[in-house]
Amino acid sequence: MEFYGGLGFIYSTVSFDEEVLPFRLSEGLVLRKAKTWEADNFIEHLVKTYGAYACFLLGAEGYERVKSTGTEPKEFFVVAFNGNNHEIHELQRVAVLITPKILLGDTALFQKDSHHGGKYGHIFGGHSNENFLSECSRNGGGVVSKGELEKLKYFHEELKKAPSLGRSLDMYYSSSKLHAGSSLLTLSLFSIIESLVVHKPTQIENLDSIASQVKNKINLLTKKFDQKPDCSAYFGAENIVKIWGKLYGLRSNIAHGEEYFFSGKNENLKDLGNMNMFLDEVVRELVKLNFSEAELMIDLKAC
Repeated sequence: MEFYGGLGFIYSTVSFDEEVLPFRLSEGLVLRKAKTWEADNFIEHLVKTYGAYACFLLGAEGYERVKSTGTEPKEFFVVAFNGNNHEIHELQRVAVLITPKILLGDTALFQKDSHHGGKYGHIFGGHSNENFLSECSRNGGGVVSKGELEKLKYFHEELKKAPSLGRSLDMYYSSSKLHAGSSLLTLSLFSIIESLVVHKPTQIENLDSIASQVKNKINLLTKKFDQKPDCSAYFGAENIVKIWGKLYGLRSNIAHGEEYFFSGKNENLKDLGNMNMFLDEVVRELVKLNFSEAELMIDLKAC
Protein backbone atom coordinates (compact mmCIF):
# COMPACT_ATOMS: atom_id res chain seq x y z
CA MET A 1 0.00 0.00 0.00
CA GLU A 2 1.48 3.31 -1.07
CA PHE A 3 1.51 6.12 1.45
CA TYR A 4 0.29 9.48 0.23
CA GLY A 5 1.33 12.46 2.34
CA GLY A 6 -1.65 14.67 1.62
CA LEU A 7 -5.27 14.83 0.56
CA GLY A 8 -7.40 17.22 -1.45
CA PHE A 9 -11.05 16.97 -0.42
CA ILE A 10 -13.75 17.08 -3.08
CA TYR A 11 -16.37 19.69 -2.25
CA SER A 12 -18.79 19.22 -5.14
CA THR A 13 -21.65 16.87 -4.30
CA VAL A 14 -20.69 14.16 -6.79
CA SER A 15 -20.31 10.42 -6.53
CA PHE A 16 -18.33 7.79 -8.45
CA ASP A 17 -19.02 4.26 -9.65
CA GLU A 18 -17.59 1.89 -7.02
CA GLU A 19 -15.75 -0.22 -9.60
CA VAL A 20 -13.92 2.86 -10.91
CA LEU A 21 -12.19 3.74 -7.64
CA PRO A 22 -9.38 4.04 -6.80
CA PHE A 23 -8.52 5.84 -10.05
CA ARG A 24 -4.93 6.84 -10.81
CA LEU A 25 -4.85 10.30 -12.35
CA SER A 26 -1.06 10.46 -12.56
CA GLU A 27 1.99 8.91 -10.93
CA GLY A 28 1.47 11.07 -7.85
CA LEU A 29 -2.32 11.50 -7.74
CA VAL A 30 -4.99 8.93 -6.87
CA LEU A 31 -8.72 9.57 -6.58
CA ARG A 32 -10.40 7.42 -3.93
CA LYS A 33 -13.07 7.25 -1.26
CA ALA A 34 -12.11 8.95 2.02
CA LYS A 35 -11.42 6.69 4.98
CA THR A 36 -13.66 7.05 8.02
CA TRP A 37 -11.07 8.85 10.14
CA GLU A 38 -10.21 11.17 7.25
CA ALA A 39 -13.88 12.10 6.78
CA ASP A 40 -14.35 12.64 10.53
CA ASN A 41 -11.41 15.05 10.65
CA PHE A 42 -12.67 16.85 7.57
CA ILE A 43 -16.21 17.27 8.93
CA GLU A 44 -14.83 18.66 12.19
CA HIS A 45 -12.74 21.16 10.24
CA LEU A 46 -15.63 21.98 7.91
CA VAL A 47 -18.05 22.93 10.68
CA LYS A 48 -15.45 24.89 12.67
CA THR A 49 -14.33 26.84 9.61
CA TYR A 50 -17.60 27.49 7.79
CA GLY A 51 -20.25 27.26 10.50
CA ALA A 52 -23.75 27.19 9.04
CA TYR A 53 -22.35 27.39 5.49
CA ALA A 54 -21.29 23.75 5.95
CA CYS A 55 -24.92 22.74 5.40
CA PHE A 56 -24.44 23.39 1.67
CA LEU A 57 -22.08 20.41 1.61
CA LEU A 58 -23.46 18.27 4.44
CA GLY A 59 -27.13 19.05 3.85
CA ALA A 60 -29.37 20.63 6.49
CA GLU A 61 -30.05 17.34 8.26
CA GLY A 62 -26.39 16.28 8.12
CA TYR A 63 -25.29 19.61 9.57
CA GLU A 64 -27.73 19.23 12.47
CA ARG A 65 -26.49 15.68 13.12
CA VAL A 66 -22.89 16.90 13.25
CA LYS A 67 -23.82 19.64 15.70
CA SER A 68 -25.68 17.22 17.98
CA THR A 69 -23.59 14.02 17.66
CA GLY A 70 -20.29 15.15 16.14
CA THR A 71 -20.56 12.58 13.33
CA GLU A 72 -22.17 12.28 9.90
CA PRO A 73 -22.20 9.08 7.77
CA LYS A 74 -21.91 11.02 4.49
CA GLU A 75 -19.49 9.64 1.91
CA PHE A 76 -16.55 11.85 0.93
CA PHE A 77 -13.99 11.52 -1.82
CA VAL A 78 -10.39 12.68 -1.91
CA VAL A 79 -7.42 13.02 -4.24
CA ALA A 80 -4.38 11.62 -2.45
CA PHE A 81 -1.00 13.03 -3.46
CA ASN A 82 2.68 12.63 -2.73
CA GLY A 83 5.38 15.24 -2.35
CA ASN A 84 4.89 18.79 -3.61
CA ASN A 85 1.19 19.41 -4.18
CA HIS A 86 1.52 21.66 -7.26
CA GLU A 87 -0.02 18.82 -9.28
CA ILE A 88 -3.21 18.98 -7.26
CA HIS A 89 -3.57 22.67 -8.09
CA GLU A 90 -3.18 21.85 -11.79
CA LEU A 91 -5.76 19.10 -11.37
CA GLN A 92 -8.25 21.51 -9.80
CA ARG A 93 -7.98 23.84 -12.80
CA VAL A 94 -8.86 21.11 -15.32
CA ALA A 95 -11.45 19.41 -13.08
CA VAL A 96 -13.99 22.10 -14.02
CA LEU A 97 -13.91 20.79 -17.61
CA ILE A 98 -15.63 17.47 -16.93
CA THR A 99 -19.31 16.72 -16.30
CA PRO A 100 -20.26 16.99 -13.52
CA LYS A 101 -17.50 19.34 -12.37
CA ILE A 102 -15.19 18.32 -9.56
CA LEU A 103 -14.32 21.07 -7.08
CA LEU A 104 -11.40 20.44 -4.76
CA GLY A 105 -11.52 22.36 -1.50
CA ASP A 106 -9.31 22.03 1.54
CA THR A 107 -5.92 20.35 1.40
CA ALA A 108 -4.70 18.23 4.32
CA LEU A 109 -1.06 17.38 5.03
CA PHE A 110 -0.21 14.62 7.49
CA GLN A 111 1.98 15.09 10.51
CA LYS A 112 4.95 12.74 10.62
CA ASP A 113 3.89 9.13 11.29
CA SER A 114 0.21 10.13 11.57
CA HIS A 115 -0.95 8.31 8.43
CA HIS A 116 -1.96 5.27 10.50
CA GLY A 117 -4.85 7.28 11.88
CA GLY A 118 -5.55 10.28 14.07
CA LYS A 119 -5.34 13.96 13.25
CA TYR A 120 -4.12 15.84 10.21
CA GLY A 121 -1.07 17.97 10.62
CA HIS A 122 -2.49 20.93 8.71
CA ILE A 123 -5.60 21.67 6.71
CA PHE A 124 -5.38 24.58 4.30
CA GLY A 125 -8.65 26.13 3.18
CA GLY A 126 -8.84 27.70 -0.25
CA HIS A 127 -12.23 29.34 0.14
CA SER A 128 -14.05 32.08 1.99
CA ASN A 129 -17.56 31.39 3.20
CA GLU A 130 -18.96 33.39 0.26
CA ASN A 131 -16.99 31.43 -2.33
CA PHE A 132 -17.92 28.17 -0.66
CA LEU A 133 -21.61 29.06 -0.90
CA SER A 134 -21.26 30.30 -4.49
CA GLU A 135 -19.46 27.21 -5.75
CA CYS A 136 -21.88 24.83 -4.06
CA SER A 137 -24.83 26.74 -5.52
CA ARG A 138 -23.49 26.16 -9.06
CA ASN A 139 -22.59 22.49 -8.76
CA GLY A 140 -25.35 19.98 -8.28
CA GLY A 141 -24.95 16.27 -7.71
CA GLY A 142 -24.26 13.60 -10.28
CA VAL A 143 -22.16 10.53 -10.97
CA VAL A 144 -18.73 11.00 -12.54
CA SER A 145 -18.24 8.21 -15.06
CA LYS A 146 -15.00 6.44 -15.90
CA GLY A 147 -15.10 8.17 -19.30
CA GLU A 148 -15.14 11.61 -17.64
CA LEU A 149 -12.26 10.60 -15.35
CA GLU A 150 -10.28 9.53 -18.43
CA LYS A 151 -10.93 13.00 -19.90
CA LEU A 152 -9.76 14.58 -16.63
CA LYS A 153 -6.54 12.57 -16.84
CA TYR A 154 -6.06 13.67 -20.46
CA PHE A 155 -6.61 17.37 -19.71
CA HIS A 156 -4.22 17.16 -16.77
CA GLU A 157 -1.50 15.55 -18.88
CA GLU A 158 -1.96 18.04 -21.74
CA LEU A 159 -1.78 21.02 -19.39
CA LYS A 160 1.57 19.81 -18.07
CA LYS A 161 2.89 19.45 -21.63
CA ALA A 162 1.53 22.80 -22.87
CA PRO A 163 1.20 25.36 -20.04
CA SER A 164 -0.05 27.97 -22.56
CA LEU A 165 -3.39 26.12 -22.53
CA GLY A 166 -3.77 27.49 -19.02
CA ARG A 167 -4.59 31.04 -20.13
CA SER A 168 -8.22 30.47 -21.09
CA LEU A 169 -8.50 27.65 -18.55
CA ASP A 170 -7.53 29.96 -15.68
CA MET A 171 -10.13 32.49 -16.74
CA TYR A 172 -12.77 29.77 -16.79
CA TYR A 173 -11.68 28.34 -13.45
CA SER A 174 -11.79 31.81 -11.88
CA SER A 175 -15.29 32.36 -13.24
CA SER A 176 -16.51 29.40 -11.18
CA LYS A 177 -16.04 31.56 -8.08
CA LEU A 178 -18.81 33.93 -9.22
CA HIS A 179 -22.48 33.42 -8.43
CA ALA A 180 -24.62 32.02 -11.24
CA GLY A 181 -26.82 35.13 -11.32
CA SER A 182 -23.95 37.62 -11.43
CA SER A 183 -23.67 40.12 -14.31
CA LEU A 184 -19.90 40.00 -13.76
CA LEU A 185 -20.06 36.29 -14.58
CA THR A 186 -21.80 37.15 -17.87
CA LEU A 187 -18.95 39.50 -18.78
CA SER A 188 -16.33 36.96 -17.66
CA LEU A 189 -17.77 34.16 -19.78
CA PHE A 190 -18.04 36.39 -22.85
CA SER A 191 -14.44 37.53 -22.28
CA ILE A 192 -13.31 33.90 -22.50
CA ILE A 193 -15.38 33.35 -25.65
CA GLU A 194 -13.84 36.41 -27.29
CA SER A 195 -10.31 35.44 -26.22
CA LEU A 196 -10.71 32.05 -27.93
CA VAL A 197 -12.62 32.81 -31.13
CA VAL A 198 -12.54 36.55 -31.89
CA HIS A 199 -9.73 38.49 -33.56
CA LYS A 200 -9.30 42.22 -33.04
CA PRO A 201 -11.21 44.12 -35.77
CA THR A 202 -9.01 45.44 -38.55
CA GLN A 203 -9.20 49.02 -39.88
CA ILE A 204 -11.70 47.96 -42.55
CA GLU A 205 -13.87 46.11 -40.02
CA ASN A 206 -16.19 47.80 -37.55
CA LEU A 207 -16.86 46.89 -33.95
CA ASP A 208 -20.03 45.04 -34.99
CA SER A 209 -17.72 42.41 -36.46
CA ILE A 210 -17.04 41.16 -32.93
CA ALA A 211 -20.71 40.29 -32.45
CA SER A 212 -20.80 38.71 -35.92
CA GLN A 213 -17.68 36.65 -35.20
CA VAL A 214 -19.16 35.35 -31.95
CA LYS A 215 -22.47 34.37 -33.57
CA ASN A 216 -21.02 32.71 -36.66
CA LYS A 217 -17.96 31.02 -35.18
CA ILE A 218 -19.79 29.58 -32.18
CA ASN A 219 -22.46 28.20 -34.50
CA LEU A 220 -19.70 26.49 -36.51
CA LEU A 221 -17.74 25.18 -33.51
CA THR A 222 -20.85 23.73 -31.89
CA LYS A 223 -20.59 20.88 -34.40
CA LYS A 224 -17.24 19.91 -32.82
CA PHE A 225 -18.40 20.03 -29.19
CA ASP A 226 -17.98 16.94 -27.04
CA GLN A 227 -21.24 17.70 -25.19
CA LYS A 228 -23.39 20.10 -27.18
CA PRO A 229 -25.50 22.42 -24.97
CA ASP A 230 -29.25 22.10 -25.58
CA CYS A 231 -30.09 25.65 -26.61
CA SER A 232 -33.83 24.92 -26.81
CA ALA A 233 -33.86 23.76 -23.18
CA TYR A 234 -32.60 27.19 -22.14
CA PHE A 235 -34.29 29.52 -24.64
CA GLY A 236 -36.98 27.66 -26.55
CA ALA A 237 -37.08 26.97 -30.29
CA GLU A 238 -35.71 30.29 -31.62
CA ASN A 239 -32.90 30.20 -34.19
CA ILE A 240 -29.51 29.85 -32.47
CA VAL A 241 -27.91 32.72 -34.43
CA LYS A 242 -30.69 35.04 -33.26
CA ILE A 243 -30.21 33.82 -29.69
CA TRP A 244 -26.51 34.70 -29.85
CA GLY A 245 -27.43 38.14 -31.14
CA LYS A 246 -29.64 38.69 -28.09
CA LEU A 247 -27.02 37.29 -25.71
CA TYR A 248 -24.29 39.53 -27.09
CA GLY A 249 -26.60 42.54 -27.09
CA LEU A 250 -27.40 42.04 -23.41
CA ARG A 251 -23.71 41.53 -22.67
CA SER A 252 -22.99 44.90 -24.34
CA ASN A 253 -25.63 46.63 -22.22
CA ILE A 254 -23.99 45.27 -19.07
CA ALA A 255 -20.48 46.21 -20.23
CA HIS A 256 -21.51 49.79 -21.02
CA GLY A 257 -23.55 50.37 -17.89
CA GLU A 258 -26.88 50.47 -19.70
CA GLU A 259 -30.17 49.03 -18.51
CA TYR A 260 -31.08 45.55 -19.65
CA PHE A 261 -34.40 43.72 -19.54
CA PHE A 262 -35.74 40.19 -19.74
CA SER A 263 -38.99 41.22 -21.36
CA GLY A 264 -40.16 41.87 -24.89
CA LYS A 265 -37.69 40.44 -27.42
CA ASN A 266 -35.45 39.17 -24.57
CA GLU A 267 -38.21 37.32 -22.74
CA ASN A 268 -36.96 33.87 -23.76
CA LEU A 269 -33.53 34.59 -22.24
CA LYS A 270 -35.43 34.41 -18.88
CA ASP A 271 -32.79 35.76 -16.48
CA LEU A 272 -29.04 36.07 -15.89
CA GLY A 273 -28.87 32.71 -14.14
CA ASN A 274 -30.35 30.94 -17.17
CA MET A 275 -28.07 32.86 -19.55
CA ASN A 276 -24.97 32.16 -17.50
CA MET A 277 -25.64 28.44 -17.16
CA PHE A 278 -25.89 28.20 -20.95
CA LEU A 279 -22.78 30.33 -21.48
CA ASP A 280 -20.91 28.23 -18.93
CA GLU A 281 -21.62 25.07 -20.94
CA VAL A 282 -20.48 26.76 -24.16
CA VAL A 283 -17.27 28.12 -22.61
CA ARG A 284 -16.41 24.76 -21.08
CA GLU A 285 -16.70 23.13 -24.52
CA LEU A 286 -14.58 25.86 -26.14
CA VAL A 287 -11.83 25.43 -23.56
CA LYS A 288 -11.95 21.66 -24.10
CA LEU A 289 -11.63 22.21 -27.86
CA ASN A 290 -8.61 24.40 -27.19
CA PHE A 291 -6.98 21.31 -25.67
CA SER A 292 -7.97 18.81 -28.37
CA GLU A 293 -8.17 21.03 -31.50
CA ALA A 294 -5.64 23.78 -30.82
CA GLU A 295 -4.72 24.37 -34.49
CA LEU A 296 -8.37 24.62 -35.52
CA MET A 297 -9.02 27.19 -32.80
CA ILE A 298 -6.02 29.30 -33.85
CA ASP A 299 -7.01 29.20 -37.53
CA LEU A 300 -10.67 29.99 -36.85
CA LYS A 301 -9.81 32.90 -34.58
CA ALA A 302 -7.75 34.47 -37.37
CA CYS A 303 -10.66 34.30 -39.85
